[in-house]
Amino acid sequence: MAGEEEKEEEEDEECVELGQEYTNPLFGFSISYPDGWDLEETEDGKGCTIRSTLDGDVMLVAVSVLGEYNLDEAKPEELVDEYADTVESIVGSTIERDPFTLTLGTFDGAEYAIDYWSSESDLGAYLYDDVMFVAKGDKLYGLLATYPVEFVDVVDPIVSAMIDSFKLLE
Repeated sequence: MAGEEEKEEEEDEECVELGQEYTNPLFGFSISYPDGWDLEETEDGKGCTIRSTLDGDVMLVAVSVLGEYNLDEAKPEELVDEYADTVESIVGSTIERDPFTLTLGTFDGAEYAIDYWSSESDLGAYLYDDVMFVAKGDKLYGLLATYPVEFVDVVDPIVSAMIDSFKLLE
């Protein structure tokens, strides 16, 4: 039954503990992430990359959160498409996108677009991507998560909770 499935999903999301928080004063945003994950702030102060590893050396997930001044006034859904094109051209991936997964909305006066897809790189790696772009005023925020497809059941609830924790501080 749909109601029971929704309740189970909510319970799964409630089990995700995000014990750390990153705040970016330059662009006025914060995001929470699990204890034990490594955070590296960008040299330019625009954001960070949050990583977790498996067996100490295999990257399990990388979540990048970046802020930029949005000079071209592009819509978040256009940026999702541009990012997909960039991944295909630079990484050498073939992206499998479902046209029905793109979600558009607003929160705190900001427009956002969220999408997800799987891809295969030229090296044969199968990856899963969660992509969110948020635009408010003259600022643009990108939340980009990439991880191996075989870990989607474990990682996706964590990444979803992290995306849900994203806040604009203005």
